Amino acid sequence: MRLTICADCIADMSPRPLTHSVACGKVGGSHTAEFSMEQLDKLLTKTVRTKTGCLEWRGRVNAQGYGMVIYNDREWRVHRLMWTITNGPVPQGLYVLHKCDNRICCEPDHLFIGTQRDNIADMIAKGRGRWRRNLAKMTDDELFNLLEGKHTCQR
Repeated sequence: MRLTICADCIADMSPRPLTHSVACGKVGGSHTAEFSMEQLDKLLTKTVRTKTGCLEWRGRVNAQGYGMVIYNDREWRVHRLMWTITNGPVPQGLYVLHKCDNRICCEPDHLFIGTQRDNIADMIAKGRGRWRRNLAKMTDDELFNLLEGKHTCQR
């Protein structure tokens, strides 16, 4: 199996590489990235399977805690590269999200495509991040009155 993607816009170029290259304004060279099963096997040598089923990256990690790798003169987050190798290009404007909330996990079954809004909703639903439940200083009625302009300052 071989997948050819655009190294700039990550679009699938397998069906018509020349047409896509011209549309992107680049032709040949490092513009295309091809992945093979051998490269997937090489990537997997830097991973460890955990008891939770995560496939954790043991290579370089960035400041945000995501696994990083350089492939074809381009730096990739490992989970995005793994998604691209196993499922094809990530659609423009979407993200590769983790079901397991483990930033160094690159197990394809733990990854899904979504928007930034999906990611935030997932974070809130799981009680992660700075969003915590029951920390509001206003009741729903007080907030509604404030938004309706009916709020009176009480000190």
